[in-house]
Parts: sequence; C-alpha cells; structure tokens
Amino acid sequence: MTISAKQKMYDPRIEERLENRESLLKLWERAQAIRSWIGNERSQKQQDFLSCWAARVQALFTADFCFVILGNGNGEAQIFSQKEIPLPFSPCIFKAFLEMVSDSSVPLVTEAPKEGGEFQTLALAPLSAPGTVLQGAVVIGSVQRRVFTVPELFTLQSLVQELGWALNHHQSQREFEKVLNEQKALREFLEDICILELNQLLKKMTEGVVAYFQEDFATVRLLDEKEQFRLIAMSPEVDSISHD
Repeated sequence: MTISAKQKMYDPRIEERLENRESLLKLWERAQAIRSWIGNERSQKQQDFLSCWAARVQALFTADFCFVILGNGNGEAQIFSQKEIPLPFSPCIFKAFLEMVSDSSVPLVTEAPKEGGEFQTLALAPLSAPGTVLQGAVVIGSVQRRVFTVPELFTLQSLVQELGWALNHHQSQREFEKVLNEQKALREFLEDICILELNQLLKKMTEGVVAYFQEDFATVRLLDEKEQFRLIAMSPEVDSISHD
C-alpha cells in the first residue's frame, strides 16, 4: 500500500490547533460586546453592574449559571448574579472557591456535586487586574458535566481581568470623588463660620452630616451651666428624640 505525501504529513494536533484558533477568533469577536458594555456602564451601582456582567458572560459561554464573588477582607464573600444561585452552593463553598484561585493566575476547572449524586462542571477564574491583589473570583458552570475548551478559558480569563481593571478604576474614582466632596464640605463649613450665627451653623452642620454619612438624623448637644447636655441642633427635626 502506497502512502501519499499528504497522508504522511497529517498531524491531528495541527487540525486541533486550527479549530481552536477559529473558535477563539469567533468567541473573541462575540466578547467584544461585553468589553464595549463595560466601558459604557461603569456608572451603575456595583451590584447592578456585576449582576448584568455575569448575565452577559453566562450567555456568551452558554452556561447554566455565572456569578461573581468578591471578598470583603473579613473572610466573608459577597455574591452577585442575576439568577438564583444553584444548590448546593453555600457561603462556605464560596470561601473555598476564593481559596482555590488565590494562588492561580489562570482559570481552573473542577466538578461539584449536586442533588441526586450527579456532578456539575465549574470554571473558576481569579478576579484581579494584573499587578493587583486578588479581589474575588468569577464562576461559570453547567449543571451537567461539560468540557471547557482552551479558547473558552482564555476568553474567560481576558474578560475577568478586564472586569478587575474596571472595578479598580471604579474604586479609585469613588475615592477621588469622596476626597473632593470632603474638601468641598470643609471649605463651605469654614466659610459659614464667618457669616452664620452659632445656632444656624450647627443646624447646617447636622444637615451636612446626615447627607454625607447617609444617616437618619444627627444632633449636637452641649453642656449647659448645670453641666447637663442640652440639645442645640438636630437634623431633621424628629419629635421622638428628647430635647433634654
């Protein structure tokens, strides 16, 4: 039997690489919609932003669920998802997910048991921007056993890194705006000292405290000549708070 030169040169690994390349290009192009959305939606509240991002990533990978886990530094985890978290996930498992990706820079694939003795496949990606500390993890999964391809994991890693950059940018922007607001409030308070009477000044100060700290009320009490605390100013006026 004579073997042609074409048959001799055939290598299934080459075909697999070409298929992966084509699959990656298609997936990468579809992922551009999520990247564009990130740039336009950073002004949303964090909860809404992350839940919407998770929904888009879930659709991109045709997964059964996707959620974002953020660590708060106290050993607790916040979960963001537009859909109900499937069983048997619990706070302990979420913490375990964070520990699993804490020393990894690439997505990990694992299996988790579900009710009925069956398994579901999960892909866990560490959530952080390059050069920054770990912020959390992104979990996408299928309720049935599934093989996540190399192009899928590569695209997931890229999207999660970009999400990390977006969160860092959002946090830096919030801190910068907070400093500006503090400086503005301090400047206005110093100006008011020169033009307002004491009662007016304290009243305005309590209003500013309520607005800045988003509290229900604020009061100022001073010692009188009988060395008793006497209510001087309050915002807003609340009848249930004693004036004595």
